[in-house]
Amino acid sequence: MMKHLEYSIYIKQRWLDAETLNGANIQGIEPVYDAWRKEVISYLLDIPNPQLTPINQ
Repeated sequence: MMKHLEYSIYIKQRWLDAETLNGANIQGIEPVYDAWRKEVISYLLDIPNPQLTPINQ
């Protein structure tokens, strides 16, 4: 569980960095990013429907 928490914190920090440091306009695309993460993890780890914490939580 700790690894999952650390990964979740890492992903959230990178998300914030993209917005603040790069000036990226990422408002409102959280569902798209979450869907992409689920698809990639499902494909790479062969997990049919991985349960992931949404980026905005």
